[in-house]
Amino acid sequence: EDEMLVINKGDIASITVNSTDNVTVEDITLKTGTKAFIIDGKRNSIAPSFAMVQTGVFKMFDHIVNAKGFDISADAKAEMNNVKEGRYVILTKNFYSGTDGNSKFEIYGITTGLEVTALTRNPNDDTQGAFDITFGTDLNKEPKVPAALFITDEATTNAVWESLKVPAT
Repeated sequence: EDEMLVINKGDIASITVNSTDNVTVEDITLKTGTKAFIIDGKRNSIAPSFAMVQTGVFKMFDHIVNAKGFDISADAKAEMNNVKEGRYVILTKNFYSGTDGNSKFEIYGITTGLEVTALTRNPNDDTQGAFDITFGTDLNKEPKVPAALFITDEATTNAVWESLKVPAT
């Protein structure tokens, strides 16, 4: 869907992964005073993907999230200045929610983090000047496909998603 959360990898205090399947995240806790940066898109402007790649003798995964951010305020521009240097974990929403919401959210870059590989803005294009930003595993690949975020049911999972948007206390 048209909202994604960008978390500085260093701001994550803990991640709880389901020990049975090792791909379902059951909780994410941020360090005190930190929060996710929200990118609001429009009409499928957030496009996450992954692909298996051969890196030497190993098969790994490229995680890529392309997004258009329509907020061009001073605060958004400050975030764009900051985002160019870090490693990030990106949470996205799927249109398909699955059983009880178990497929609604995916997490990209959970192991190595994603880097900004492209950042542009053209006020004369058909997006009315949205930021066009790409996060990806340029050099450091991920060992697994994107993780799922799911805790018990859709309502509980939604609550965790929302909690990441406000400063951790």
